[in-house]
This record gives sequence, C-alpha cells and structure tokens, in this order.
Amino acid sequence: GNLTIMSGPNDPQISPDGKLFPYWISARAIGSCPPFDPHNCAFSDTDYTFVSHVDRFTPAEEIGAVRSYRDPSWVGNDRLLAFNYGLLVKEGALLTVGAGEAGLHQWFDPPQGVIQLGQGRMTRQGDKIATLAGDESFGPAQRMLFFYGVPGPYPAVPELKCYIAQGVAPSGKFIMPSWSPDGTELAVTESDGIHIFGNIPDLRAPAPDCTQIT
Repeated sequence: GNLTIMSGPNDPQISPDGKLFPYWISARAIGSCPPFDPHNCAFSDTDYTFVSHVDRFTPAEEIGAVRSYRDPSWVGNDRLLAFNYGLLVKEGALLTVGAGEAGLHQWFDPPQGVIQLGQGRMTRQGDKIATLAGDESFGPAQRMLFFYGVPGPYPAVPELKCYIAQGVAPSGKFIMPSWSPDGTELAVTESDGIHIFGNIPDLRAPAPDCTQIT
C-alpha cells in the first residue's frame, strides 16, 4: 500500500524457549498530497513491534502487532518489554505476546529532565532492568545507562537506583545492553568496544551502594 519501511526489521530477540522472536520496524505512510505537487506531501512515521515464529513466515495478524512501540526484549516467554518514542504516554511498557494492542500495559517513565528511555533489558530473575537513557528521541544510542530495581510483578513500578552518567569518548554513548544469565553483570557496547559492569548491588534494596559497581 502506501507504507514505506524506513528502518528494519531491527533487533530480533529469540525467546528463552527458542520458539519466537520479536522485531520492530519504522514505517512511513503518506497522509495527503496536494494535486500535481508530490513534493509537498504530508507523511507520518510510526514504529511497530511484531512477533514471528523462528521457523516460518508469520503474518502480522497471526500473533499481533503493536503500534508506536519498539526495542522489544523478552520477559519470560510470553511478555515483552518495549519502549515508546515520542508519544505522551509512559515510555516503558509490557506487551503480552499474542494479544496485540489489547495486551499493551503502560508501565514506567524516565525521571524528570530525561527525555527518552530505550533498549531496556530485564534479568531472567525479574529483579533488575537496565535501560539506555538520554536526550535522543530517535536512534538507538544514548548517553546514560540506568539500573532499575523491580520491586515486584506488574503493576509494581520499577525504581531507578543507579546510573552511569556517560560512556567513553568519542561518542560518550551506550548501545546494546545485555545481562549475564545470573543477572549480576551487564555487557554494553561503547565507542571503544564491549564493557562489562559487575558487582551490581541488590537494586531492590532501599539504598543500594551504587559505588560498588565496577
């Protein structure tokens, strides 16, 4: 139809049981065009999260697509953590796989003064979330790395407990966080390669010692 894929498929993430993977795209639709003046058409860009079987083509309607959210990652085998860019709703959300937009549950926002969260990952234990954070409302990299404690199952709201203010030069940004299986270390890419943050404290504690992170 009138959709143009501007980005994607992006960031496929295989489910823990190996059966599914989500990905996201950015699509541009033509809103209107003045007669005989195609250079002044109006466009709208929308992110979509899809879920596919790993072994066959999967139409969007089979498992259900969700508009306006991207950066999906797994929370168990039946839910996704995903993020909104640019709408006046909570940026972090949980998506129930197979429920489409009816399974969207808005969850948490960045602190005041921080424009965007993205690329979030939850530990397998469900007790911590790492996200990128900063000023970029587009693009995957951000200048801060946030560590949230997850006090309990949804709707308990994740609490920001520790952060790394900036990556190494020249970009000063982070991208592609990934937890170790036991949830005690976080790998993330910076300008000079992959860094590992270890000794991450119990982020469910009232006042964890963030200075112990190495």
